[in-house]
Amino acid sequence: LVRSPEVWLLSVVAFANGYGFYFVITWLPTFLGTLGFSAATLAVYSGLPMIFAVPADLLGGVTTDWLARKLGLRLGRALVGGAAYAVAATAMFAATRATNNPHAAAVLLAVAGGASMFALAASWATCIEISSEHSGLVSATMNTMGQVGGMLSPIVLAWLVERSGAAGKWLLPLQLIGSVYAAAALCWLFINPRRQLSGPPHPH
Repeated sequence: LVRSPEVWLLSVVAFANGYGFYFVITWLPTFLGTLGFSAATLAVYSGLPMIFAVPADLLGGVTTDWLARKLGLRLGRALVGGAAYAVAATAMFAATRATNNPHAAAVLLAVAGGASMFALAASWATCIEISSEHSGLVSATMNTMGQVGGMLSPIVLAWLVERSGAAGKWLLPLQLIGSVYAAAALCWLFINPRRQLSGPPHPH
């Protein structure tokens, strides 16, 4: 595991995914509340990332498999993973600049959350492809790093909000999420599903 660049890169990708996702399910309603929405509108926009995530998750799997058949395994995984996180990062940064238009900001945040879910199938498929019979171990490692990101996300956000000025106290936390999404997109430039995990032979 330690010798495999793919495991490290997929761990960064999973960390970014968990970090962004746990913002959605913890602090997103609080942030949207600062934009002046009514209770009914707030409820809709708070759930919108999850609504976007369902088709994105399914379509991401269909798309990465289709591209893998057309363009080869590496491009099929990397194009979906890299493009999805690039969209997520762009939407997140755009949301920080659209707070004077609360509806646009809320939709952009939902797009960011949905785009990050579009990449999931490429990550899980790559775990299987680089590790074969050890795919459970690699998948568990990646998933654990995702949970570390999820655990840190609400804590770091609260810490940053408490220590930021009143005017832009949400700006830095959202930019940080955009930054980790951008890091995940960059990781997909180097992930190669054909590079097999090395290790001792499996006993039969």
